[in-house]
Amino acid sequence: MKTINEKIINKHILEVRHKPYMKFLDIKGEISNFIIRLSRFNFTYWHISDNRLDFMDATGKIKTFVSLTNFGIVVENAPSLNYFKDQSTLFLNNLLEFPEFSDRDITRLGTRSFFLVDRKQIFNDIKRKYQDKFLDLNPKSKEIFNANLIDIGAPFSFEENDKKSGFNTSSGPMKKGQMNRFFADSNLYPNNTFPESALYFDIDYFTKDIGKKNKKDLLNIVKNNINRSTDIFIKFKDYVLE
Repeated sequence: MKTINEKIINKHILEVRHKPYMKFLDIKGEISNFIIRLSRFNFTYWHISDNRLDFMDATGKIKTFVSLTNFGIVVENAPSLNYFKDQSTLFLNNLLEFPEFSDRDITRLGTRSFFLVDRKQIFNDIKRKYQDKFLDLNPKSKEIFNANLIDIGAPFSFEENDKKSGFNTSSGPMKKGQMNRFFADSNLYPNNTFPESALYFDIDYFTKDIGKKNKKDLLNIVKNNINRSTDIFIKFKDYVLE
């Protein structure tokens, strides 16, 4: 089997949206104390505002949030493709032990992942592979514009067969100068971390109108959504860059 040398820079967000939970305003102090005491995460930073609570661990790689209408977790620079799923399910499993969270009426559960895949390929080679293999642009299509194609990218929206879930993707070759804008909110990605060029892939996978679910069912939805996103990403990068 051929060995592939690649580096994947990544960022992930799990967001659970629910109908406004007005009692949050009265119990946000209790929620804060509960989350800060989650020893497995070692949250050393927190910020409490009128309608939202934010927490961050000592590494800066894991952040969580809770508000009047949503809650979730952000994982940056994950060391493996399974790490986001593991941390998300661990956090939710702990958070749902707090009685007030088990009664939320969930309107949308989304997981969004950003990837930069670096295989030490130059930008024009990535662009050519993306154009020819993924978009399959034929010569006639290019003749319409009668100009040199210097950059390329494409957004897509999909719906699963069950009509309850779907996903949006954005992708394309990317130069180093463009990368900061997708990771600009973190000091974990200094400019010299980024390669000169990479394949970019962004996937937002969601399930809507979930309603009230018990912990087991909700965690299964999270796992299934992240597994599906990861599977799509792996197939995409390997097909385009091979």
